[in-house]
Amino acid sequence: MFILPFIAFAAAVLAQPQPAPPPQVNFMLSCGLYPQVCNNKCYAVFRGGAPRTVTWSGLTQAQTGNRRTIAGTVPNPCCNGRITAPPICSNPDGTQTTCTSPDEYPYASTDEFGNGPGNGPTFIRCTGIAENVYEGMQDYNNGILRATVADGGCGQRRGCRITIGFQFVGIESDACVNGANARNDGHYWQYNGAYSLVPRDGEASQEPRLPLLQRADPPLELAIAPEQRRELVLDTGDHVIVAPEAPGDPERPWIGERWMMGANGTATVVRELFGNEKSAPFRPGRK
Repeated sequence: MFILPFIAFAAAVLAQPQPAPPPQVNFMLSCGLYPQVCNNKCYAVFRGGAPRTVTWSGLTQAQTGNRRTIAGTVPNPCCNGRITAPPICSNPDGTQTTCTSPDEYPYASTDEFGNGPGNGPTFIRCTGIAENVYEGMQDYNNGILRATVADGGCGQRRGCRITIGFQFVGIESDACVNGANARNDGHYWQYNGAYSLVPRDGEASQEPRLPLLQRADPPLELAIAPEQRRELVLDTGDHVIVAPEAPGDPERPWIGERWMMGANGTATVVRELFGNEKSAPFRPGRK
């Protein structure tokens, strides 16, 4: 009879320690250091319906590079005339520079990256090289991805879930504070293989308009009004602006959760602001 040995084998298999589920981490983008990068990601999340939480794919650099080619950030569209960059960008030290480095969201290293089955578009904005490198390499790659789980990072574990939020430091990143009709000059996305200008709301575009289904204007119903955005206070005194839960997602209480501030370590949520407690751009009535 093979039943008893089989049962013993099955029991031994079940007794093996199961791998821990992928970590869920929070990543605060330091908008004071890279305002144009924040502009792109705020526009994607608050205006374009992009997810606030993404899943790290664990791909090689070559595989991630192939995704960027598909999305259109390789070759560099900011330098070959395919899209128009903002007139001025800032370096992390506050000096001004040209906007020649394309930032994409969702990140090319995540499952939610655009142009995949069921995924939305990739949002692209031309930023300064130094600010894009600071956010992408120091805070994202060397910060949230490489930091150990115990230290609030992904520990380079495939499937790590990363929720992004935005450090509120003022209006340097206007897409982070503006509403559904925000004037987001310089934002572009790549849709079905063709670049399209996202015109500034309320302003007649000088470019020939494409048919409705090919235009780059995200539907207004995707926008998240400023008053709906959650404002968290960290024990460092920083304020983090994060999108509310998507339909069907469980409510997160936030208090006590850690946010990784890239290469600057972590901080803990001590309070959430509501109503007129919130910073002026996010108070009731701000649509």
